[in-house]
Amino acid sequence: MSKVQFSFCAGRWLYGFSKTAGKGDHILAELLAIKTGLSRCWEKGWKHIICESDCLEVTKVLPLEKEDHSHRHKHCGTIEDIRILLRKSWFTTIVHINRDANKVADRLASWNTTKADWDEDWDENWDIPPNNVLDLLMLDNLSIT
Repeated sequence: MSKVQFSFCAGRWLYGFSKTAGKGDHILAELLAIKTGLSRCWEKGWKHIICESDCLEVTKVLPLEKEDHSHRHKHCGTIEDIRILLRKSWFTTIVHINRDANKVADRLASWNTTKADWDEDWDENWDIPPNNVLDLLMLDNLSIT
């Protein structure tokens, strides 16, 4: 399985990555993408993060202020790893977005799954957006999606 996370702020691309996530379900893939994305944001010194996910289950289980039943979740270890990151000295929030608002990530995910060898680990990083998402970024910047 693979998953893509990208960071984009006020019409300007900041950073993106795509990597293999091993074997598991779509919930684990989303959790691992969030964990990796938050870790990389912290490493880059970004201190105000709004993490958007189109996976409702993930956005419901992660907030720190909710009553915690995550120890019963089958991915409780990864959830706790993310919560450790969320407790750091920075502003972070996890929000649910409509899948239509996540077109860049979806395109990157489908593009990379077609080129990935499932038995091979890979990790790509983009300081500038890849050409295959420029049209979507332009539309997103114009609020036309």
